[in-house]
Amino acid sequence: MYDNIKISIKEKHSFEEIIYNEFPDFNFTINNGEIKNKKNTNASIYPIKGNIDSMSYVINKHTAYIESSLHKYYNLAKTQENINYNNFTFCQAIESLERFRKTFKSYDFSDTKITSLEFGFNIKMESSVKEIIEKNFLLYKFRPHYVYENKKDFIMKKFKSGNYLFKIYDKGRQNNLDYELIRIEIKYNSKELKKLKIIDYYDLYEPEKVKNLFNDFKEKFEHFIIVDTRFNNKLSKQEIESIGNKLEYSYWKRKDISYSTKYRHKKQFFSLLKEKGLTNISELLKEKISQKINLLSESCKDLNNLLQN
Repeated sequence: MYDNIKISIKEKHSFEEIIYNEFPDFNFTINNGEIKNKKNTNASIYPIKGNIDSMSYVINKHTAYIESSLHKYYNLAKTQENINYNNFTFCQAIESLERFRKTFKSYDFSDTKITSLEFGFNIKMESSVKEIIEKNFLLYKFRPHYVYENKKDFIMKKFKSGNYLFKIYDKGRQNNLDYELIRIEIKYNSKELKKLKIIDYYDLYEPEKVKNLFNDFKEKFEHFIIVDTRFNNKLSKQEIESIGNKLEYSYWKRKDISYSTKYRHKKQFFSLLKEKGLTNISELLKEKISQKINLLSESCKDLNNLLQN
């Protein structure tokens, strides 16, 4: 479900007036203390930065934006916990969006643009998430990760493709939980969101567009190459070497192999993985993602009440 969001404010001057007039007691920083006290109106004041609850905003000379984790924003309002590792349903997301919007009730949120959105799932696992990320999440569209963090209590890989990126990390160890929890999320930019017809703030309220995000997530996830350990008695030495070669990005970059040959090799590669039982983790994750989607997308009985209050 939704998490971190960045909202571009189209009517920057109106938003700046709201900050000055409606939030005089909130702390914010500007480049020159004189301007805050109205002593020198010629001084440069930008950027103006501040926080309201868990939201942060930045006002530049010509632009402004707000960003926050909608999931943490919801939990802070409900339980005063700054967490985002529990479930976050569509109904709860709508409630969070409404509370967020009403914080700036004088601003018209149709004059916004969603420039960045993280969308993903926290999934409980029965085996070590650290090992799954380290040893099984290997390639995306036959390309390796571009970021790899492996610390004592945290591991993460990032895979980029066009206008979006995947982040896979150990949510359980990050939050000192006593169970294995993997976070799999996509970070979309505005170009990718536009393909899904998500442009302004109110698009995030629409069930059909959330459904588009769910379907897009599942479709994009299919491009991962997640392989069970191949170092077991089921495989011959030649098969281990063959699979190992095809898990090397350099193999698919070779210019001495035609496109049609690479396509054929990819089909053979996937068939071999399936035949040798090396897709169990991949299939388990897909099943758990589908179950999580069903859980989080349950109809919101109180949606009309939420929008009318």
